[in-house]
Amino acid sequence: MQEIREFDSSLSLREEKKGLDEKMSRKVCIAGGAVTPFDYPMHITPEGMIANCIVETQHDVPDFSLRDLEFMVYSHFSVHFGKQLCPEWIVHDHLGLVGLPHVRIENGGNTGGSALYGAFLAVKSGLFDVVGVAGWETMDNVTQSQGSEFIALASDTRYEALAGGIYPIYYAAMAYKFMKENGLTE
Repeated sequence: MQEIREFDSSLSLREEKKGLDEKMSRKVCIAGGAVTPFDYPMHITPEGMIANCIVETQHDVPDFSLRDLEFMVYSHFSVHFGKQLCPEWIVHDHLGLVGLPHVRIENGGNTGGSALYGAFLAVKSGLFDVVGVAGWETMDNVTQSQGSEFIALASDTRYEALAGGIYPIYYAAMAYKFMKENGLTE
């Protein structure tokens, strides 16, 4: 792992950018992945789901070990669904990764994509060679109406609701576009 170096004020910004460009030219790949089935039992915890996915990943990449990890990225849609403010800490502990640096990325409907992008940047920057990404959502832990309320809270409630921008309208617009593009009338 490379050391983080402080900004050298004697270098011009152009020289600093050139050094960054050279680091960021590094190639990055995803070596394995796993998902839990949609009908996963509700009593399974996030750490249980992730442990099962790690086992599945080890089938794809037999030489992989958690000891290979240098950094970990966790993601989940919202802490509201799991009723736990920092569930990634619990998962991190249960996986035996205490001491390994990690972050949580939470970005509404793009949480999973943002987590992959965060891991990509961690490797691309040259700071780490092997970064794990684990994500989950537990929307079925709450009622449908409570889930809809939590999802709605991801919007700009101070402005969008006053302007009529509520989630059913967004979904209606997407459905209308889909129907129009595919020649559907019902």
